[in-house]
Amino acid sequence: MQTGNVLSCIDNGVVYFMPSYTDKKERSIYLVDLDGRSKEPLTIREDGIKGFKNERLIQFAVSGSNLIVLSNKSIHFFRRDRNSFQVVKTIKNSYSFDHIEKLGNSFLLHVCYSFHPMDQTETNLWVKLDMSSLEIGKLFTPEIDNSKFGSFVNSWVSTYERTIAHASTSQYKVMFYNDLFLPIDSIELSDELFKLDTGLINNADLYSKEGISNFMKLDDEKFSRIRKVIMLNSTQVLVFSKLSQEALTDKGKVRLDMWDKSSGVWRLQLQVAGDEIYKDGETYDDQHTFLGNLYQNVFDLRISNGQIYCVSFPYYPKVKTESFDRVKDIEASFKDSNEFHYGLEKFVFSNN
Repeated sequence: MQTGNVLSCIDNGVVYFMPSYTDKKERSIYLVDLDGRSKEPLTIREDGIKGFKNERLIQFAVSGSNLIVLSNKSIHFFRRDRNSFQVVKTIKNSYSFDHIEKLGNSFLLHVCYSFHPMDQTETNLWVKLDMSSLEIGKLFTPEIDNSKFGSFVNSWVSTYERTIAHASTSQYKVMFYNDLFLPIDSIELSDELFKLDTGLINNADLYSKEGISNFMKLDDEKFSRIRKVIMLNSTQVLVFSKLSQEALTDKGKVRLDMWDKSSGVWRLQLQVAGDEIYKDGETYDDQHTFLGNLYQNVFDLRISNGQIYCVSFPYYPKVKTESFDRVKDIEASFKDSNEFHYGLEKFVFSNN
């Protein structure tokens, strides 16, 4: 899950931050302990990578001494050497992978789209990196195809240790795979509310303002669908959904379900709903925006020891405004300061 400003990951209790763009001579990775203590930043040594400084970075992941950086053009393999990461190998990002997750001692790359401006033929792909050869492994097409919504920011894939959770957008279903991409489990809720006719969507129309507006109207009015799945651990999964206007209740349009596995069976332990929409005349107050920080895509969401950490840069303070111009209010809060700080906020969920 990414933002336009900062990319992040967590490894061994340390949060790693890296801007997606930089105007400096060298890129750096910034480190913060989960208790908020800053550590000495690490330099990314770009020797031998032509044009790396100007590449648009999409995501990265750290596991032990390995750093994998995913850009719009390449997949870069780095190894840590004291206070820096040194490039080991670079390969072409031939399949336009745009997500990377840790998967055991390796990494999972995935991409999902229905219409691609470069006329890519494969639209729904996973691959595990081979950390011995530093190449991509065998391509895999998962059973669930979310490509109709691939042009929009969502997160249907989540990993924990060697397990992958993959949620559907056309029904209420979460499939689980092992690191060999073999199905091992599933969560399925028989709910007519989440059954979508994806034939109504033509992603090729989304390259015009009118097409995007028509899709968003259709999505708001007709479609209730899963937007995010988060594995807290091997027995707890969070499923975020947005509800259609036709299905709205007084509880709001955002729903969070918490599933817990015991005795080999998944059970729905918690279901809460909230409203993110503020009407004219109301006050927007971050302190009371229910589920907003987790449901929206303002932050990178990172999981460690069953807890969720929201990462942002610059740090977004709590805002209360009548104007809905949130960016203006945030900029005003920084006007007397030349310093910008990374934000780290922790959320803890329980069944109680």
